[in-house]
Amino acid sequence: DALMLERLLLKQSIELAVTTHVTKSSQLVVQPFRREKLALLVSCRHPLAYLKEVSVQHLARTPFIVRSSGARDGNTVKKLKAFAEENGVTINVGMRFESPSALKAAILKNMGIGMLYEDVVKYNIQRGELKVIKVKNLKLENQSYIVYLQGRRLSAPAAEFLRLLISSQAAVPKNHDASGSEMDDS
Repeated sequence: DALMLERLLLKQSIELAVTTHVTKSSQLVVQPFRREKLALLVSCRHPLAYLKEVSVQHLARTPFIVRSSGARDGNTVKKLKAFAEENGVTINVGMRFESPSALKAAILKNMGIGMLYEDVVKYNIQRGELKVIKVKNLKLENQSYIVYLQGRRLSAPAAEFLRLLISSQAAVPKNHDASGSEMDDS
């Protein structure tokens, strides 16, 4: 949760964080990191897994499994709902999970369409357990940020980690993200 990360940074319990949420605290340095791409996913046994492209109407007929804190929708879920409404359909959120691993388990059990960062499920996609479904004109992504306390000198390990994060950006071609794929955060 973004507020928890902010509190941990301000209390100096952690030195550095990578998040998709922008803090408004003037005590924290917020440095853009990379575009994080999300994918709409189904189990390899789901009927939508066999379609080359999924229509918006398919989305309306299938429950969504989303990541959220409590009952409130994150920005990605809001964007997805707005996209569906612009196309004349309503998205049905069937379940909400706070944990990405619980969400992934529900998708694997064929409980509906889920949305996760592609980097989190790359292995499951490669093994053929999960299938990315494509919806015409739907691209979901989020900007991630490196956040740390302003004016505080980072420890050697934290400074080295920051250098690694920054150098990983330089290794990525300008028109690609570090995951090499396309899609945002819930």
